[in-house]
Amino acid sequence: MSPNRLQLVVISALSFSLCFATKASAQISCTFAVVDAADGNPLPGAVIEIPAITYVNATDDNGYLHVTQLPSGKFSLHCSMISYQPLDTIIQLQHGAGDTVVFSMYSALEHLEEVNISSTRTNARIEDDPTRIEVLGLEEMGEESTLVPTGIGSILGDLAIITIQRTSVSTGNDEIRMAGMDPRYTQMLRDGLPLYSGASGGLGALDIPPLDLQQVEVIKGSNSTLYGGGAIAGLINFVSRKPTKDLVIDGVLNMTSLLGSHASVFSGKQFEQLGYTCFAAATINQPVNVKSDNYSIIPQEQQFIVHPRIFYTLHESTKLDVGFQWNHDKLNSGFMDRAYHLQEGGYYAYNIADRFVEDITITHKWNAKSTLTFKSALSTFSRTQDVHTTDTLATPFFSLQEMNGYTELSNAFHWGSHTFLAGYNFLFEQFDPGNEGLQLSKTAQYTQGIFLQDDWHISEKFTCEIGLRGDVHSVYGSAVLPRIALFYKPAKDWSCRISGGSGYKTPNALDLSEPAKQLVTPVTSLHLERSEGVNADVNFHRLLNDHISLECNQALYYIMLQHPYALQTDDPENYVVVNDAGDVTSIGSDTYIRLEIDEIECYLGYNHTIAQKQQAINIYLPFYPHDKLSGVLAYDNDTWRMGIEASYQANQYLSDQTKAPDYLFMAAMISRSLGHFRLTLNGENLTNAIQQNLTDIPIVSGSLLEPTFSDIWAPIEGITINASLKYTF
Repeated sequence: MSPNRLQLVVISALSFSLCFATKASAQISCTFAVVDAADGNPLPGAVIEIPAITYVNATDDNGYLHVTQLPSGKFSLHCSMISYQPLDTIIQLQHGAGDTVVFSMYSALEHLEEVNISSTRTNARIEDDPTRIEVLGLEEMGEESTLVPTGIGSILGDLAIITIQRTSVSTGNDEIRMAGMDPRYTQMLRDGLPLYSGASGGLGALDIPPLDLQQVEVIKGSNSTLYGGGAIAGLINFVSRKPTKDLVIDGVLNMTSLLGSHASVFSGKQFEQLGYTCFAAATINQPVNVKSDNYSIIPQEQQFIVHPRIFYTLHESTKLDVGFQWNHDKLNSGFMDRAYHLQEGGYYAYNIADRFVEDITITHKWNAKSTLTFKSALSTFSRTQDVHTTDTLATPFFSLQEMNGYTELSNAFHWGSHTFLAGYNFLFEQFDPGNEGLQLSKTAQYTQGIFLQDDWHISEKFTCEIGLRGDVHSVYGSAVLPRIALFYKPAKDWSCRISGGSGYKTPNALDLSEPAKQLVTPVTSLHLERSEGVNADVNFHRLLNDHISLECNQALYYIMLQHPYALQTDDPENYVVVNDAGDVTSIGSDTYIRLEIDEIECYLGYNHTIAQKQQAINIYLPFYPHDKLSGVLAYDNDTWRMGIEASYQANQYLSDQTKAPDYLFMAAMISRSLGHFRLTLNGENLTNAIQQNLTDIPIVSGSLLEPTFSDIWAPIEGITINASLKYTF
């Protein structure tokens, strides 16, 4: 018997015998009380539904609901509330004096931790939230830490609407494209903190090792109410692991056929008042020339990460979380003979990047209905690049520094069937090019915003979420961002969602290009990029029996962007940021079917997206396949894990509007548990689908002293085999 069914049986047996009659005509009045099963506190806003008389209402501020003119006899009753498990039971009413009927509801956070989300701030269960969210939970993070332990990009690339693009062979930098849009339209958060933008936007976000993550939350489409205007194509929140009452120690060692090695360790434990987590990782990669072009397509790299956090309970209602993170990344790339000191001349680039992040979160629970949250973080990022064509050391090409800060104060409270969230945030960005290598000037900008969100649980079948945000930017003016999301559950196995909202983006030259001498600071007369987006999906999920589960989902989305930014020049030595003519639109559909039969899982998905700039002749946005077909077949039991996955990417266009060749990407893995250890063998890109094999145009061409680099639109790393050993205490 499942936990939910057992709970219903226990509650039905202990609930209640009876309410009392008030009329001889068999009409009965009854008072219902709803409390938290853990602490007995009343739950205001809990929705009680009696289908027999088509009655739906919510408990008052004290957790009570008084109902009159109830029929006598036996009938079913349903009780629900956001962040709690729904309760179904049978109630028997008869004449005579009786007591108040008490319902004890169990927190979904306690029993369904793997599907609770933090991005929407309501702690709603994922299947009941009006916003469509895909969550890669702790189990997926644990598995990915044995497959690709150095970063999160690989598993994100498996999602149908996401493509991971390598943007530079010099830095090994990867960026995310969602719904065909440019990477700058996807907002990335770490524990709800929007600190990845500008010079530090791509470097570091996808290098977060999965062993350090509790889950990854992906919201597709506009979601600007809570975090600002950047979430035009979507939002990704990387949620750090939290301590548990039991001591946790996880460690991973990994080696790859591309001369890479990685080691990482995580530890955490929650004591009475004090808890901690600590993560550390080191990655060392040797330069690799994938296809005999004498250039290090895979740069030499040394990366170190340290991320400790402290969790302290000041009072039973007040909690404090403090964290610190240091990322150090050193990358060397260039011609292989130069790398191994076999020649004196030739292009070689040295990149060193450091990121320091300090964050603090304080939560105070005023009462059962209201919680205050304060969060603040400061991120400093520095990057230095030296480009050498001789053995003589030169002045660094650039040595830039960037500082981002974010502070937010918000309060969530329940009132009847509503869950309100109101808050204020302050975001500032400060940039210093460091020397005369760049024409970019020093900048200091800030944004202030206020937001309000209302989750209205109208009934068990219907929920409405309304959000409104107002931002004021110190340079580019103000923006008002409305949003609405609707959730409808017509039947037990069916659910429907539709949402729409506005967004905006402020100009940043380093969102459009790598640092270069010909870039100049954006002019202040630019218009904000403004967007409108709509998302809808229909989901079917049924347990066919105790062994078979079937889920189908069909989603549609549309994005329209006005005043897009672009680089423009009348002089090869001077590029400026301008508002380009023509709107950008993205329209697409996403379909998937997931079938689970005991320990076997089968997944099939198809994504179709057309993203283009509207002009006299429409231009396709580059580096995103219009069609992507994906499939997974996996087996998992207590001892063995094995699986194979494939994706076929077709109809991708390049920046010159030529069509890139289609290609098939495949991966396979097998893993065996050995007590506290797990040994995993994983193969990526087994079809050897690399750009160097798909086209005659080389990635690196030109002279040894001044090479030119082609755009990257396909994998550049060949067949990769890695073996890992994971220890779990």
